Amino acid sequence: HHPVKVGFIGLGKLGLPTALAFESRGHAVFGCDPSPEVAAWLRTRRYPHAEEGVDALLAASRLALRPIDDVVRDAEVVFVTVQTPHAPAFEGVTRLPDERRDFDYGPLGAAVGEVAGALERTGATRDVVVVSTVLPGTMRREVIPRLGPRGRLGYNPFFIAMGTTVPDVLN
Repeated sequence: HHPVKVGFIGLGKLGLPTALAFESRGHAVFGCDPSPEVAAWLRTRRYPHAEEGVDALLAASRLALRPIDDVVRDAEVVFVTVQTPHAPAFEGVTRLPDERRDFDYGPLGAAVGEVAGALERTGATRDVVVVSTVLPGTMRREVIPRLGPRGRLGYNPFFIAMGTTVPDVLN
């Protein structure tokens, strides 16, 4: 395989371990994340969450934060790994309440809108792969209307579990 330039929008609990897994296979990986916490993880090479394999990969990583325009211009494919928070009652352990509630797609919609803007500003057309957890109908309702004409949408909800993201992605 040839190395691919991979961009990540969102380097949090899902994005960073996934990016490190891709980088461990020889791909050039870079990302964008507004969180000062994420910047500190990369600067200090210390990750505060229990995540198998991340410490060693982070210690050896060349992953750097870049402005979103640089990410979409330079990446061959852009992964969107932005949180889709849910109410505490829907954490997946306790019995579901009678009411049903969807995830909060505000952060995802905003990130996709930022990617679309960066694609327009740079003149690039890219595959944009949403990895964030969403319910059926969300792409049509929340993502496609924000993506714009230069983004080719893919949806790949990795079957991963927090704590074993790196081995899950690699295997």
